[in-house]
Amino acid sequence: MPAAAAVPTVGGVETRVEEVADGIFRLTRHHSRRGTVVGYLVDAEEPLLFGAGTRHTVTGAATALATVMPLERLHWLVLVHDTPAEREAAGLWTGRVPGLAVVHAAVAPTAPPMELGGRRVRLAPTPPDAGWSGAVVLFEEVTATWWGLDAPAGSDARNAPLGGCHAAPPPSG
Repeated sequence: MPAAAAVPTVGGVETRVEEVADGIFRLTRHHSRRGTVVGYLVDAEEPLLFGAGTRHTVTGAATALATVMPLERLHWLVLVHDTPAEREAAGLWTGRVPGLAVVHAAVAPTAPPMELGGRRVRLAPTPPDAGWSGAVVLFEEVTATWWGLDAPAGSDARNAPLGGCHAAPPPSG
């Protein structure tokens, strides 16, 4: 896998992109005053970005994604927390990528697996005891890996070796 690549700091946000599994890229966006936001790109015939970020991180994330693939290829955007801040970021993403399909976290408990063309992913709600009520995790079947975006309190997600990636059995359901 290639080493992490940093893109120029945009609007005070440092963004890094790295391939963490075959065709799976982690985008780590760090703002010195607003914290760290992590997202994942699943590259497939219909690429999926898991985690819109916030309005402060969209420009840097779009620049980082463009180092991996043409931005107009992005097909799916999953809102992990479905908060006002993430919905605002989704609006910025849809302005940059015409035809981008947005999936909200609220559909996770009832959503069928998503066929991306060469990849298949499932969304699952986080367990209530995880402390991240209303969030979702993503399970990618080809690599048998699930992704959750929130780093534990006090951790430095910018330097975590896998930043929320875990090989595990698929979520039930």
